[in-house]
Amino acid sequence: MFVVVGLHQWTGVVRIPRHTAQCHRRDRGLPLWHSTTQSRFQKHFGPPASSLDDIDPVPPAMLPALSSEDLEAEAAWLGSLIADWLNEEWTPLEVHTDLGNAVAQAYMGLRPAGAPCDVTDVVLGLSAELLAFNFRETFVNAFEVANKSAEALMLRAGCEVCCTSEADREMVARSLDQSS
Repeated sequence: MFVVVGLHQWTGVVRIPRHTAQCHRRDRGLPLWHSTTQSRFQKHFGPPASSLDDIDPVPPAMLPALSSEDLEAEAAWLGSLIADWLNEEWTPLEVHTDLGNAVAQAYMGLRPAGAPCDVTDVVLGLSAELLAFNFRETFVNAFEVANKSAEALMLRAGCEVCCTSEADREMVARSLDQSS
C-alpha cells in the first residue's frame, strides 16, 4: 500500500490523506510492515526461542586469582603496556605515561587480590575510573583504553580473544618478554 502525499502549489503545505492514519493493524495496533518483517526474519533465522531458558548464556571471561605481589606486578605491566601502545600508535608523549600510570592505579583499585575476576568488571570499572582523566592530548578515550587493557589482560592470561590483530598479539608478547 502506497501513501500519496499531495503538495499544494500555492502554499507549499504537505497534505496527508486521512485514510493514512488507518495504516495500523486493528487487531494488535502494529504497523502493517511488522508481520512481513517478522516472517522474513523467521525465514532466515528460524523461530524465536520460546523463553530465555532455551538460550545458553555466554560464559564470562575470567582472569585468574593473583596474590597482592603478582597483582602489583600485573598493574605495572598493564600501565607500561598502555603507554607503549599509545606511543607506538601515535607519537611518544609524556601524557601517555601519565595515562599508563592512571590505568595501573585504577586496575589496582578494581582487582581483588586472591580472587578470580570477571573481565567485564574490569572493562566497566576501568572506563568509569578513567573518565576523570584528561584525554585531550591522547587521541583516545576511556573506553578505548579499557577495551585495550582487557584484551591485553586476556591475552596474558591465555584466554582466546576475538578480533585482535597480530600486531596487538606481538605487542603483548614483547611486553611479556621485557617484564620477565
